Amino acid sequence: MEFLKTGDLDGKHCHLQALSSSLAILGREVRASERKEHSDCTVLFPVLKAKSDDKTEGQRIAKDWQDAGCLALVKTGDHERLLGIGPRQISLSVNFSLIKSWLGHCTEHHESCKILSGGSDYVQGLRVIDCKSGNTIEAPASCNYLALSYVWGRSAQSQSPGDSGNSERSAVKFPKVVRDALEVTRSLKERYLWVDQFCIDQNDGPLKSAQIAQMHEIYSRACLTLVAAAGENSSYGLPGIGTKRRLPMQHFIIDNIVITQMRPHLSAQISRSTWAGRGWTYQEGYLSPRRLIFTDHEVAYLCNTMHCAETVKKPETLSESEKKADTTNFLDIIPSASGLHRTFDGLDNERWHQLKQKQLPNYTRRKLTESSDSVNAVFGLFRTLESSGIRHIHGTPIRRVSPLAASHWVEFCLTWHHEVVAKRCPTFPSWSWSGWVGGIRMSEPDIRDSDVREIALVKEYGDTIPLRDWFDNEMPCPNSPSTSASQVLRISATTVWVSFEEKSWVDLNEKSSTQSQVVGMSFIDGTHAVLPIREDITALPYAYMDENVSLDGGALGLILQRKCQKWRYTILLLKQNGDHYQRIGLVRVSSWNKTRAAAIGNSDPPMVYVNSEGIPVDEFTRSDETPLWLQGATEETITIS
Repeated sequence: MEFLKTGDLDGKHCHLQALSSSLAILGREVRASERKEHSDCTVLFPVLKAKSDDKTEGQRIAKDWQDAGCLALVKTGDHERLLGIGPRQISLSVNFSLIKSWLGHCTEHHESCKILSGGSDYVQGLRVIDCKSGNTIEAPASCNYLALSYVWGRSAQSQSPGDSGNSERSAVKFPKVVRDALEVTRSLKERYLWVDQFCIDQNDGPLKSAQIAQMHEIYSRACLTLVAAAGENSSYGLPGIGTKRRLPMQHFIIDNIVITQMRPHLSAQISRSTWAGRGWTYQEGYLSPRRLIFTDHEVAYLCNTMHCAETVKKPETLSESEKKADTTNFLDIIPSASGLHRTFDGLDNERWHQLKQKQLPNYTRRKLTESSDSVNAVFGLFRTLESSGIRHIHGTPIRRVSPLAASHWVEFCLTWHHEVVAKRCPTFPSWSWSGWVGGIRMSEPDIRDSDVREIALVKEYGDTIPLRDWFDNEMPCPNSPSTSASQVLRISATTVWVSFEEKSWVDLNEKSSTQSQVVGMSFIDGTHAVLPIREDITALPYAYMDENVSLDGGALGLILQRKCQKWRYTILLLKQNGDHYQRIGLVRVSSWNKTRAAAIGNSDPPMVYVNSEGIPVDEFTRSDETPLWLQGATEETITIS
């Protein structure tokens, strides 16, 4: 049972949970009546035994097996062969007949996964590898091609193969993952394969930049993307292809029962891979509508509508809503781009909020060999959002509040914050997430240019262009790289000097309610801003620092507040850096008048109020008077780089 137990269960009192395979695999989203239409079996997996006192570690069923897998109990004979939902035994090599059946079902039934043919007609300078000759060639007109998404690693070769020579001599220059991908392409009766390392000129220059700017077309127009989610570099290959074998499924028989080890859910396998931790692969998964994923355990198919795995039998005839629920486990690691080629009311807002709340936060947690690639590696994602009126300046999203608004207001995502101290990337400005190496959250309200007296970009010779004018000029030119925009931002707004204290909230966290503990709500220890409300009440919001700097003398705070949200403030923390200021952190000031904890990513931050003796108070009565910390505020025009 050791291989079924996740690390968080070490030393815990557990018991075996038994479920039907239909409930464990399909989940509760699928109606019980529909689950009963398919023959299933029993699966076993360990879960925490419920505590008898406060039930904070109650049993979680239906999805507990996904991180570590489970044991399937299947009767021998006809039941094993006719099983509709349960384990499927696999060989050491890939089952291409099964893969072709998945692709055929997707082609016939999934409108959102429709292949956009003619990549060479839409991608200027597209090159592909010819699987017959092994040479890299200009893509023939309207050719179908597969794409490869993989981790280069240290073994990656910098040179591209030549355009001449026999197939064996040329193919040997490719790393194993590319050679295996060529074999997959041939086995699926296709001829051309696109691999970034060998189909893009790797020398910095206009050719490379032009191809990077077309990544959204390259991946979205591939008839299939091969995802190498096994190994740490390009020498590992694709398990199940050639000499690279998969890890076998363990099984044994007791009386007339076959006990089979079912692997962790595909999303758990991918999330632990090196591939899922790399920056460039994020948009590659997002942009590809049809993905064939290779892990050490199996091959799986994930399109924008469903996912199928070699080791799991399940029906392909689920409803659209049930298939959507089935693919939600993948959204953090391979976000779905199914809405790229369809329209509906509210789509623009949905894309905007997904970008802020999911896509950029998840992307910034990934690793890049070169931090200067942080915008390029997600440029294809931004290109897909242009139809929704979304642009970016050095990676920071910007959009018009309403395309029909006569005021032409724009929203700008300046109010992101780091969860932990990050590392500065001087290639980009400090006010953008791209200017740092570290994961971010975008929990605060967007800032509109109407919320401050002025927000503008400072040009090379000191001239300025208001943000809304920059946006109007950018809209007709979507191909122009926004990274060429000025890195200096000029803002005229309210400023205040902020002082700080180090605080620990051990007692507060111990007193938190059971419900707060269960959902992960807590008070954060560390640096807090000191914001007196009145003589007897002081607010102590947590300071989300971008870097470790001395705050002994305090720091300048730039106040960004939506006019429609009284008492809710976002304070950018700044330090002098030559002629400009540099961002060093952010303070989130809640509009609540209660001391309350918050979970990570919560739209409302944790907030502690203390009395004149420094003792936390549960609640206070707020008046309409201006808080003391704001009474000394002044209007200033500052520049941030």
